[in-house]
Amino acid sequence: MCHSRLSTDSYFFAVESALFAATIFTIALKTAVVPFFVEWRAANDSSDLIDRSLRLAFQAAGCTLAAYGVIATLVAALYLPVSELGQEQSEQIRILLLALAPAPALMAASSVLAGAHYSVDRWSFASWSESLRSIGPLILLVAGLVDDRLVVVALGMSVGEAARLILLWRGWNAVVAQSPAARHRSHVLTLATFRLFQPTAQTTAVWRLAAPQLASMVVINLNPLIDKVFAAGLSKGSITTLTLAEKLFFVPQTLLASAVALVLGTRWARMSMSGDTHMLRSDFIRWQAIAWAGGFVGIALAGFLTLGFSAPAASFLNVSRDTFAATFFLFVLGLPAALSAAISLRMYVALRYTRPLVGFALALVVVNVAFDYVGSHYWDVEGLAAASTAVRFTSAVLYLALLPAALKHFRRSLPPARAQTAALI
Repeated sequence: MCHSRLSTDSYFFAVESALFAATIFTIALKTAVVPFFVEWRAANDSSDLIDRSLRLAFQAAGCTLAAYGVIATLVAALYLPVSELGQEQSEQIRILLLALAPAPALMAASSVLAGAHYSVDRWSFASWSESLRSIGPLILLVAGLVDDRLVVVALGMSVGEAARLILLWRGWNAVVAQSPAARHRSHVLTLATFRLFQPTAQTTAVWRLAAPQLASMVVINLNPLIDKVFAAGLSKGSITTLTLAEKLFFVPQTLLASAVALVLGTRWARMSMSGDTHMLRSDFIRWQAIAWAGGFVGIALAGFLTLGFSAPAASFLNVSRDTFAATFFLFVLGLPAALSAAISLRMYVALRYTRPLVGFALALVVVNVAFDYVGSHYWDVEGLAAASTAVRFTSAVLYLALLPAALKHFRRSLPPARAQTAALI
């Protein structure tokens, strides 16, 4: 059992490092591209959609791969030699970091194309394609090409994500090809890959909106890594317990937040075309009320699930039942705040107001370090889960407080024609 915990600790440590690089680009780009694709299609600018999609996807993959290289190098060369992890576990983490290398770049490219599909209301197509990320490891496990199962799972993530990228690309080509002006360009631009890293006015506008969110994601996603660092100094298996409980928490968060937030992001991007800030504000408040109500219902449901399934889950995962149940439920208490923050972020992207996010993220990291120190000192791994929940509530409050400034900025940035139209509404 001890060897199993050491292996899973190594796997999740490496996966978190890879997902750190992927997440900062995936979330930022998937939300930032939606209002631009909505605007480009509304302007009947479909002839260049393939070009812009390819440029953004290649640029996202290149930037993410570079970021992952820096992170993996820092982990392997600086952290592992001075950590309390054993030599065997450190070597396993280095192997897994190498095996996971293609996955973040592929995820970032897929996020651009997923955002493009969201802009034309192809929600189910882009969402169910994520299942390919899990199918890839299963295929390699069945094939038995590599003896180390953890390495197989790591490589399988890249295989599955590559299949998803191809599927999203073919689907987006089918959508854009409905325009006669786009059909011819789609065959030519796919061959001009050497041009895809060159910026254009349109792709620069996307990166300009996404850059503050990217920077904030770099900062805020330090929190899970900080949590793992604190967990590494606790009892054996703490990293596994913390990671699995948090991943299980992401199930209700994803079901309740991701789909709704993505739909609202597109909805608000289209509403922003009218320039009516009163309508945007009313709709935002209404959906915030729904998010908080749904979050508290989710807490109640998760409480019943914890009582019924914590024992078999803990037994299957080789972790303490009481510790796992308490850690998971403490994560779930932050569900209403997580839903609120997810919805708020989509509104600020639709309003093209992301600059304050970096300052917010810095404040949240400081809060997380303080809460992690206190929580791990007095309450072991459960304290780290409680600290994460406290950070989520702090984040929700900060996002809500930003709305008046975001609406004011949006009104000032409206072109004269749209501002006059909005004034007549």
